[in-house]
Amino acid sequence: MKKTSVVSIRINDDEKGILSVEGDLEGITLNALIGKIISKHIRWDRFTREIDNVCINKKSLTFLLDSLDDSEFDQICKINSIMSMKDAILFSKGNFTFENFLSVLDMWLDSSNISYRHISTDGFDRYIIKHGLGNNFSMFLNSLIEKTLHELNIPLTDIDYNSEHISFEIDR
Repeated sequence: MKKTSVVSIRINDDEKGILSVEGDLEGITLNALIGKIISKHIRWDRFTREIDNVCINKKSLTFLLDSLDDSEFDQICKINSIMSMKDAILFSKGNFTFENFLSVLDMWLDSSNISYRHISTDGFDRYIIKHGLGNNFSMFLNSLIEKTLHELNIPLTDIDYNSEHISFEIDR
Protein backbone atom coordinates (compact mmCIF):
# COMPACT_ATOMS: atom_id res chain seq x y z
CA MET A 1 0.00 0.00 0.00
CA LYS A 2 1.27 3.45 -0.89
CA LYS A 3 2.23 5.76 1.93
CA THR A 4 -0.23 8.61 2.40
CA SER A 5 0.05 12.07 3.94
CA VAL A 6 -2.45 14.20 5.77
CA VAL A 7 -3.12 17.50 4.00
CA SER A 8 -5.41 20.31 5.09
CA ILE A 9 -7.26 22.34 2.48
CA ARG A 10 -9.63 25.28 2.62
CA ILE A 11 -12.77 25.38 0.51
CA ASN A 12 -15.85 27.52 0.84
CA ASP A 13 -18.94 26.11 2.55
CA ASP A 14 -20.95 25.88 -0.69
CA GLU A 15 -18.28 23.79 -2.39
CA LYS A 16 -17.94 21.59 0.69
CA GLY A 17 -21.71 21.03 0.67
CA ILE A 18 -21.70 20.06 -3.01
CA LEU A 19 -18.79 17.66 -2.50
CA SER A 20 -20.42 16.13 0.59
CA VAL A 21 -23.62 15.41 -1.35
CA GLU A 22 -21.59 13.93 -4.22
CA GLY A 23 -19.67 11.74 -1.77
CA ASP A 24 -22.94 10.56 -0.23
CA LEU A 25 -24.29 9.69 -3.69
CA GLU A 26 -21.15 7.65 -4.43
CA GLY A 27 -21.18 6.08 -0.97
CA ILE A 28 -17.77 7.48 0.01
CA THR A 29 -16.54 10.03 2.52
CA LEU A 30 -15.74 13.63 1.65
CA ASN A 31 -12.08 12.83 2.24
CA ALA A 32 -12.19 9.83 -0.13
CA LEU A 33 -13.95 11.91 -2.80
CA ILE A 34 -11.35 14.68 -2.61
CA GLY A 35 -8.60 12.04 -2.81
CA LYS A 36 -10.29 10.56 -5.88
CA ILE A 37 -10.52 14.01 -7.53
CA ILE A 38 -6.85 14.73 -6.86
CA SER A 39 -5.78 11.30 -8.12
CA LYS A 40 -7.77 11.76 -11.37
CA HIS A 41 -6.19 15.17 -11.87
CA ILE A 42 -2.68 13.78 -11.40
CA ARG A 43 -3.25 10.72 -13.62
CA TRP A 44 -5.14 12.39 -16.51
CA ASP A 45 -6.72 15.83 -16.25
CA ARG A 46 -3.46 17.76 -16.03
CA PHE A 47 -2.43 16.41 -19.45
CA THR A 48 -5.66 16.98 -21.40
CA ARG A 49 -4.78 20.47 -22.64
CA GLU A 50 -1.33 19.44 -23.82
CA ILE A 51 -2.60 16.39 -25.74
CA ASP A 52 -5.37 18.41 -27.39
CA ASN A 53 -8.35 16.62 -25.81
CA VAL A 54 -11.71 18.35 -25.75
CA CYS A 55 -14.95 17.50 -24.03
CA ILE A 56 -17.93 16.88 -26.33
CA ASN A 57 -21.49 15.80 -25.70
CA LYS A 58 -22.08 12.11 -26.57
CA LYS A 59 -25.03 12.90 -28.85
CA SER A 60 -22.96 15.48 -30.74
CA LEU A 61 -20.06 13.05 -31.17
CA THR A 62 -22.39 10.34 -32.43
CA PHE A 63 -23.99 12.78 -34.89
CA LEU A 64 -20.60 13.96 -36.16
CA LEU A 65 -19.25 10.43 -36.64
CA ASP A 66 -22.46 9.21 -38.29
CA SER A 67 -22.51 12.15 -40.72
CA LEU A 68 -19.11 11.28 -42.22
CA ASP A 69 -18.89 9.43 -45.50
CA ASP A 70 -16.62 6.38 -45.71
CA SER A 71 -13.57 8.23 -47.05
CA GLU A 72 -13.84 10.99 -44.42
CA PHE A 73 -14.20 8.40 -41.69
CA ASP A 74 -11.19 6.42 -42.97
CA GLN A 75 -9.16 9.64 -43.10
CA ILE A 76 -9.99 10.47 -39.47
CA CYS A 77 -9.06 6.94 -38.39
CA LYS A 78 -5.74 7.10 -40.25
CA ILE A 79 -4.75 10.55 -39.02
CA ASN A 80 -6.04 10.43 -35.49
CA SER A 81 -5.74 6.83 -34.37
CA ILE A 82 -2.09 6.18 -33.77
CA MET A 83 -1.05 9.79 -33.27
CA SER A 84 -3.50 10.65 -30.51
CA MET A 85 -3.03 7.51 -28.42
CA LYS A 86 0.74 7.38 -28.80
CA ASP A 87 1.03 11.10 -27.98
CA ALA A 88 -1.14 10.65 -24.89
CA ILE A 89 0.99 7.72 -23.72
CA LEU A 90 4.29 9.50 -24.31
CA PHE A 91 3.11 12.75 -22.78
CA SER A 92 1.50 11.30 -19.67
CA LYS A 93 3.80 8.32 -19.01
CA GLY A 94 7.11 9.25 -20.62
CA ASN A 95 7.56 6.13 -22.75
CA PHE A 96 5.56 4.03 -25.17
CA THR A 97 5.07 0.59 -23.60
CA PHE A 98 2.28 -1.96 -23.44
CA GLU A 99 1.70 -1.36 -19.72
CA ASN A 100 1.49 2.39 -20.32
CA PHE A 101 -0.95 1.79 -23.18
CA LEU A 102 -3.26 -0.17 -20.83
CA SER A 103 -2.99 2.53 -18.17
CA VAL A 104 -3.76 5.38 -20.58
CA LEU A 105 -6.64 3.48 -22.20
CA ASP A 106 -8.19 2.92 -18.76
CA MET A 107 -7.65 6.57 -17.78
CA TRP A 108 -9.14 7.83 -21.06
CA LEU A 109 -12.23 5.62 -20.73
CA ASP A 110 -12.66 6.70 -17.08
CA SER A 111 -12.34 10.40 -17.88
CA SER A 112 -14.72 10.05 -20.85
CA ASN A 113 -17.37 8.45 -18.63
CA ILE A 114 -17.43 5.36 -20.82
CA SER A 115 -18.37 2.16 -19.00
CA TYR A 116 -15.87 -0.65 -19.37
CA ARG A 117 -14.42 -3.77 -17.80
CA HIS A 118 -10.74 -4.59 -18.05
CA ILE A 119 -10.09 -8.22 -17.16
CA SER A 120 -6.40 -9.02 -16.87
CA THR A 121 -5.06 -12.59 -16.70
CA ASP A 122 -1.65 -14.16 -17.21
CA GLY A 123 -1.93 -14.49 -20.98
CA PHE A 124 -4.21 -11.67 -22.10
CA ASP A 125 -6.16 -8.52 -21.29
CA ARG A 126 -9.86 -8.49 -22.18
CA TYR A 127 -11.86 -5.28 -22.58
CA ILE A 128 -15.61 -4.91 -22.73
CA ILE A 129 -16.50 -1.29 -23.49
CA LYS A 130 -20.13 -0.16 -23.41
CA HIS A 131 -20.31 3.26 -25.02
CA GLY A 132 -23.65 3.67 -26.83
CA LEU A 133 -22.03 6.04 -29.33
CA GLY A 134 -22.85 4.23 -32.55
CA ASN A 135 -21.16 1.80 -34.90
CA ASN A 136 -18.70 4.38 -36.23
CA PHE A 137 -17.38 5.02 -32.72
CA SER A 138 -16.85 1.27 -32.28
CA MET A 139 -14.96 1.16 -35.60
CA PHE A 140 -12.92 4.24 -34.62
CA LEU A 141 -12.05 2.73 -31.24
CA ASN A 142 -11.10 -0.54 -32.93
CA SER A 143 -8.83 1.35 -35.33
CA LEU A 144 -7.28 3.40 -32.53
CA ILE A 145 -6.48 0.37 -30.39
CA GLU A 146 -5.44 -1.94 -33.22
CA LYS A 147 -3.03 0.58 -34.78
CA THR A 148 -1.52 1.54 -31.45
CA LEU A 149 -0.94 -2.10 -30.52
CA HIS A 150 0.49 -2.78 -33.98
CA GLU A 151 3.20 -0.21 -33.17
CA LEU A 152 4.00 -2.32 -30.11
CA ASN A 153 3.89 -5.60 -32.11
CA ILE A 154 1.00 -6.89 -30.01
CA PRO A 155 -2.02 -8.57 -31.62
CA LEU A 156 -5.63 -7.60 -30.97
CA THR A 157 -7.94 -10.63 -31.12
CA ASP A 158 -11.52 -11.75 -30.54
CA ILE A 159 -12.92 -8.37 -31.67
CA ASP A 160 -16.68 -7.91 -31.51
CA TYR A 161 -18.55 -4.65 -31.87
CA ASN A 162 -21.86 -3.02 -32.66
CA SER A 163 -23.45 0.39 -32.12
CA GLU A 164 -23.49 -0.06 -28.33
CA HIS A 165 -20.24 -1.78 -27.41
CA ILE A 166 -16.88 -3.14 -28.44
CA SER A 167 -15.02 -6.05 -26.88
CA PHE A 168 -11.62 -7.49 -27.64
CA GLU A 169 -8.64 -9.39 -26.25
CA ILE A 170 -5.03 -8.34 -26.26
CA ASP A 171 -2.54 -11.22 -26.24
CA ARG A 172 0.47 -10.47 -24.06
